[in-house]
Formats: sequence, structure tokens, C-alpha cells
Amino acid sequence: MVRRRARGRWDAPPAVPFADWIARRGIARTWPPPTFGDLDYHLTTLFPPVRPRGHLEVRYLDAQPPGRWIDPVAMLAALLHRPDVTDRVLDLCAPVGTGEDRWVHAARHGTADPDLNRVARQLVDLACGELGALGLSGDSVDDITAALHARLDREPAPRRPGEPGRPTPPPRTPRVPPPPGPLPQPRTPQTGPRPRQSADPSTTRRTTP
Repeated sequence: MVRRRARGRWDAPPAVPFADWIARRGIARTWPPPTFGDLDYHLTTLFPPVRPRGHLEVRYLDAQPPGRWIDPVAMLAALLHRPDVTDRVLDLCAPVGTGEDRWVHAARHGTADPDLNRVARQLVDLACGELGALGLSGDSVDDITAALHARLDREPAPRRPGEPGRPTPPPRTPRVPPPPGPLPQPRTPQTGPRPRQSADPSTTRRTTP
């Protein structure tokens, strides 16, 4: 969080939420009361995957696999293009969206959580059934549908809380590459008389003892 000031730094003490400033708790009780302008600015510093700003600001499109940005765009458009479809989305998400710890749990486990996995698949099925209403070609609908289901199928298999995980495979023995070849042997100094050389360099030849 930051504290806007007319002069000086905008730093705030660490681990002080804006709620403390509103409630005048802790160190924030000594600060001037926050204004709506302070709250509006504070909201611009938050970067959740989806941020409501009178519209839904989706911030994860640049994290998609190459060439697959269309998949989440089409899915979101399909789920939001009609009020009755959006109402169905809310009904599906309500059982897994209650409780303060659900947001943290979802961020940590994603679709590895069985309940979130089930709802994600229901949302994908609902969205794929609405893709044709967006004016997409049949080939595009088929391509996006296959990509969305393939994304879910690549996720880790969900486990219930307390269920033992998969057995850990034995550690792999690292493969040591063979040496490139025999190491060169050190040269042994030659003993005995050295070969004689001719005085004429042009006729120099080695002779054996």
C-alpha cells in the first residue's frame, strides 16, 4: 500500500492493509482519514488475474501458450454474452467461492482441487456450448473447444484432502558420459646416443644407432 502525500515519499509501513486505514487501526489511527481518491488510487495498485473496474480487466492473456490467446477470450465472451448464461456461471461457482480461505486455496492448488476441477469442467462445457453464438466459424469453434478440454486434461489429477499422493518414483541415477578416449601417455625421454646429423642441412637424414 502507498500513502499519497503532497510532498515527500508515498511509502507506508509494511503489512498495513487499507482496511486498517479505514478502520483507524494500529499505526493507521494516527493518519488523516482516507479519501475516496486514496481508495481509487489504492485499487490501481492491485493486480489480481481479473480486476473489476466497471468492466472485467483480464490480466493473464499474455501468459497463454503461443498462439492460444483466443481460447480464454472466447470462453469469457461465451460465459458473459447473455445474462442467463452468466447467472448459470454464478450458480456453478457459488459452492466453491464461499469462505475467505477459498481464494487462497484456489490460488495455491488450482484445478488440482477436486471441487475446483469439477466446476472448471462444467464452465468449459457451458462455454463451449455457447461459442456458436459469438459468430465464430465452425472450424474455430471446434479448435477452441478441443484446446480448452486439452488444457484441463493436462492438469494434475485432483486429489481429495488427506488422500495419499502418487508414489514417488525412485531417484534416477545420473548418466555419466564415457570419457572421450584414452588419455595421452606422457612421453618417455629417449636414452642412448642421439642420431647423427649431416653437416649439410639439405642432406640431413636421421640414422639409427
